[in-house]
Amino acid sequence: MAATAGLAAILIAEIAGYRRGADGLARVACGSLAVAAIGMPLAFTVALRLLGGAGGAGRAGGGLLEPLLPLVSMVAVVKGGDIAAYLVGSTIGRHRMAPLISPGKTWEGAVASLAASLAVAWLLLEASGPTGRQPWGGWPVYGLLVGGAGMLGDLSESLVKRELAAKDSGSSLAGLGGFLDLVDAALFAAPVAWVLWVAGPAGGR
Repeated sequence: MAATAGLAAILIAEIAGYRRGADGLARVACGSLAVAAIGMPLAFTVALRLLGGAGGAGRAGGGLLEPLLPLVSMVAVVKGGDIAAYLVGSTIGRHRMAPLISPGKTWEGAVASLAASLAVAWLLLEASGPTGRQPWGGWPVYGLLVGGAGMLGDLSESLVKRELAAKDSGSSLAGLGGFLDLVDAALFAAPVAWVLWVAGPAGGR
């Protein structure tokens, strides 16, 4: 419903201020892409939070973290991978992964990112004790798929910035760039995490 309302608002704004030759269709296309590529994936973060509160995750006993586990695990896996990729890539990274899109990203950093994502997934989903719900495939599949999706989201945003010749997506977050620089990895990771949690067994281990 929110996505439909957003698309309608974009069209209404262009209809109200339409001028021939003013690239209105391009603005509609860009606005629609923003709704589809940013708004809808971010809605899955809300779905992850609701999943924890509504389904099995909060019922089997697992402390205060239990109802938040689907959402927290997604954020932790993605950010753990981000941090490892930066630390390893900036210190020992030698082989560039996508030099034309993001020169700073290396294959060494990518391997470290996936390793860190796996470690965080294991820590939250296995080492912390039994939980009421588990994602499909357990922590290894969760770490690899959610961590890999996070890297793809990061590269996708880098592609947009390169096309626009911009270093950051904005200046709203001092030192971190813009809003998209903070959530780009979650845009792809949140839907993947939601699917894995929904497809996973509802009972405890």
